[in-house]
Amino acid sequence: MRKAFVLLLFTGLIWGCEAPIKDQIMDVHDEVMPLMDPLYQTRKQLQDKADSLDPTSAAYGQHGELIRKIEVAEAEMMNWMRNYEPNFEGQTDSVTTYYYEAQKAAIEEVASQMNAALEEGKSMLEP
Repeated sequence: MRKAFVLLLFTGLIWGCEAPIKDQIMDVHDEVMPLMDPLYQTRKQLQDKADSLDPTSAAYGQHGELIRKIEVAEAEMMNWMRNYEPNFEGQTDSVTTYYYEAQKAAIEEVASQMNAALEEGKSMLEP
Protein backbone atom coordinates (compact mmCIF):
# COMPACT_ATOMS: atom_id res chain seq x y z
CA MET A 1 0.00 0.00 0.00
CA ARG A 2 2.79 2.38 0.95
CA LYS A 3 4.64 1.67 -2.33
CA ALA A 4 1.47 2.41 -4.30
CA PHE A 5 1.04 5.73 -2.47
CA VAL A 6 4.67 6.75 -3.11
CA LEU A 7 4.35 5.78 -6.77
CA LEU A 8 1.11 7.73 -7.09
CA LEU A 9 2.68 10.75 -5.37
CA PHE A 10 5.78 10.59 -7.61
CA THR A 11 3.66 10.25 -10.75
CA GLY A 12 1.56 13.21 -9.65
CA LEU A 13 4.66 15.32 -9.12
CA ILE A 14 6.03 14.52 -12.57
CA TRP A 15 2.65 15.09 -14.21
CA GLY A 16 2.14 18.27 -12.21
CA CYS A 17 5.48 19.66 -13.37
CA GLU A 18 4.55 19.16 -17.02
CA ALA A 19 1.56 21.52 -17.04
CA PRO A 20 3.34 24.52 -15.53
CA ILE A 21 6.20 24.41 -18.05
CA LYS A 22 3.67 24.15 -20.89
CA ASP A 23 1.89 27.13 -19.36
CA GLN A 24 5.18 29.02 -19.10
CA ILE A 25 5.91 28.30 -22.75
CA MET A 26 2.51 29.56 -23.84
CA ASP A 27 2.77 32.59 -21.55
CA VAL A 28 5.95 33.67 -23.34
CA HIS A 29 4.34 32.99 -26.70
CA ASP A 30 1.23 34.96 -25.75
CA GLU A 31 3.39 37.83 -24.53
CA VAL A 32 5.37 38.23 -27.75
CA MET A 33 2.88 37.14 -30.41
CA PRO A 34 1.19 40.57 -30.32
CA LEU A 35 4.57 42.06 -31.32
CA MET A 36 4.26 40.60 -34.81
CA ASP A 37 2.19 43.53 -36.09
CA PRO A 38 4.41 46.24 -34.56
CA LEU A 39 7.43 44.42 -36.01
CA TYR A 40 5.83 44.41 -39.44
CA GLN A 41 4.92 48.10 -39.17
CA THR A 42 8.41 49.01 -37.99
CA ARG A 43 10.00 46.98 -40.79
CA LYS A 44 7.77 48.70 -43.34
CA GLN A 45 8.64 52.16 -41.98
CA LEU A 46 12.35 51.30 -42.02
CA GLN A 47 12.04 50.11 -45.61
CA ASP A 48 10.23 53.31 -46.61
CA LYS A 49 12.94 55.36 -44.93
CA ALA A 50 15.72 53.29 -46.50
CA ASP A 51 14.15 53.76 -49.93
CA SER A 52 14.62 57.52 -49.52
CA LEU A 53 18.32 57.20 -48.62
CA ASP A 54 21.36 57.11 -50.85
CA PRO A 55 22.07 53.39 -51.43
CA THR A 56 25.77 53.99 -50.91
CA SER A 57 25.32 55.67 -47.51
CA ALA A 58 26.07 54.06 -44.16
CA ALA A 59 22.53 54.87 -42.99
CA TYR A 60 21.11 52.85 -45.89
CA GLY A 61 23.23 49.86 -44.85
CA GLN A 62 22.20 50.24 -41.21
CA HIS A 63 18.54 50.29 -42.18
CA GLY A 64 19.05 47.18 -44.30
CA GLU A 65 20.75 45.32 -41.45
CA LEU A 66 17.94 46.18 -39.06
CA ILE A 67 15.29 45.21 -41.59
CA ARG A 68 16.97 41.81 -41.92
CA LYS A 69 17.14 41.48 -38.13
CA ILE A 70 13.40 42.09 -37.90
CA GLU A 71 12.73 39.61 -40.72
CA VAL A 72 14.78 36.99 -38.87
CA ALA A 73 12.88 37.61 -35.63
CA GLU A 74 9.55 37.28 -37.45
CA ALA A 75 10.70 34.10 -39.21
CA GLU A 76 11.95 32.57 -35.96
CA MET A 77 8.56 33.12 -34.35
CA MET A 78 6.79 31.53 -37.30
CA ASN A 79 9.23 28.59 -37.28
CA TRP A 80 8.78 28.06 -33.55
CA MET A 81 4.99 28.05 -33.88
CA ARG A 82 5.09 25.69 -36.85
CA ASN A 83 7.39 23.23 -35.06
CA TYR A 84 5.99 23.35 -31.52
CA GLU A 85 4.25 20.10 -30.63
CA PRO A 86 2.36 20.37 -27.34
CA ASN A 87 1.29 16.70 -27.27
CA PHE A 88 4.06 14.35 -26.34
CA GLU A 89 1.87 11.41 -25.34
CA GLY A 90 3.55 8.05 -25.19
CA GLN A 91 7.02 9.48 -24.62
CA THR A 92 9.12 8.84 -21.53
CA ASP A 93 9.08 11.47 -18.81
CA SER A 94 12.70 12.39 -19.46
CA VAL A 95 12.05 12.90 -23.18
CA THR A 96 8.96 14.97 -22.45
CA THR A 97 10.78 17.10 -19.86
CA TYR A 98 13.74 17.63 -22.18
CA TYR A 99 11.43 18.64 -25.03
CA TYR A 100 9.49 21.18 -23.00
CA GLU A 101 12.62 22.66 -21.45
CA ALA A 102 14.14 23.03 -24.92
CA GLN A 103 10.94 24.63 -26.21
CA LYS A 104 10.86 27.06 -23.31
CA ALA A 105 14.45 28.09 -24.04
CA ALA A 106 13.64 28.40 -27.75
CA ILE A 107 10.59 30.64 -27.28
CA GLU A 108 12.50 32.76 -24.76
CA GLU A 109 15.22 33.26 -27.38
CA VAL A 110 12.58 34.17 -29.98
CA ALA A 111 11.07 36.65 -27.50
CA SER A 112 14.49 38.19 -26.92
CA GLN A 113 15.10 38.54 -30.66
CA MET A 114 11.69 40.09 -31.25
CA ASN A 115 11.96 42.57 -28.39
CA ALA A 116 15.48 43.61 -29.36
CA ALA A 117 14.60 44.04 -33.04
CA LEU A 118 11.50 46.07 -32.24
CA GLU A 119 13.34 48.31 -29.80
CA GLU A 120 16.21 48.91 -32.23
CA GLY A 121 13.77 49.60 -35.04
CA LYS A 122 11.78 52.11 -33.06
CA SER A 123 15.00 53.74 -31.91
CA MET A 124 16.25 54.11 -35.47
CA LEU A 125 12.95 55.66 -36.56
CA GLU A 126 13.04 58.32 -33.85
CA PRO A 127 13.99 61.76 -35.18
